[in-house]
Amino acid sequence: RAGAFTAGEAQRVRVPEGSVFRVEGQEVALCKAMGDFVLWRKEDLPAYQLVSLVDDLDDRINLIVRGQDLLPSTAAQLFLAGLHGNNFFAETTFLHHPLVLGEDGRKLSKSDNALSLAALREKKLSPVPVYQEVARQVGIEPSGIVTLEDLLLRFREIS
Repeated sequence: RAGAFTAGEAQRVRVPEGSVFRVEGQEVALCKAMGDFVLWRKEDLPAYQLVSLVDDLDDRINLIVRGQDLLPSTAAQLFLAGLHGNNFFAETTFLHHPLVLGEDGRKLSKSDNALSLAALREKKLSPVPVYQEVARQVGIEPSGIVTLEDLLLRFREIS
């Protein structure tokens, strides 16, 4: 809870050597991937790992889809849930997808100021290039895809 830690000092959770988690068949050595990670920020706010876990537990989320780059975060949250004695989170299904990359090879993300769907809508730009890029990213021939329904139909054909 707010005020539980000293403002101005980040509080970390100690990750013991050998803390290894299996996520989607991949082993994540948490002590190597993240080390002792921040639980409470120096601004006297909870850190991402804690907030994300609490939100997911509170909403009873049982399917989490994230980018492959967040695999260590999943391990950190499984670690925290284990400290809390929470078995529900351990039963959650996780899917870590390959990152969507821009033409420059960098990941498309809000944190990298990539153009968002909201910004595209605001500028009244066509969503067709977005649908076609999603198709390309998942291995679908993009020609002829001009609506979300087209994309979903093609996706159903291959799945």
